[in-house]
Amino acid sequence: MKLAKQLSVLAMASAICPIASADVVGRWCYTMISTMPNYDAIIQIEENASGEHLLTMLHGDGSQNQDRVVRDGNRYRTGNEFGEYYQVNANGTLGMHDNDVLIQNARRADVGDRPGDCR
Repeated sequence: MKLAKQLSVLAMASAICPIASADVVGRWCYTMISTMPNYDAIIQIEENASGEHLLTMLHGDGSQNQDRVVRDGNRYRTGNEFGEYYQVNANGTLGMHDNDVLIQNARRADVGDRPGDCR
């Protein structure tokens, strides 16, 4: 890939999901409701400079939320009362679980992907 294109992709990724001094663990496309693409989101897990893991969801409407998660092997636990956690699977997908069940898998996203690219 040419340097100009690489820089363009990095700039776009930073604008989509700003990260400062962080290592990205991965990015995934989350299609919450198959018939409602406006609910699609990009999920990104990153490790910041102090070793904390952050999970950011960039939603189709441009809003985003960020939560700390605790890494436990290939799982990232939210610590909420439902026991929710995210699991990076061997095939590259991200499994979203609670205490009882696998809720859904999200497919791997490319660096420049936005929620509208998830379909």
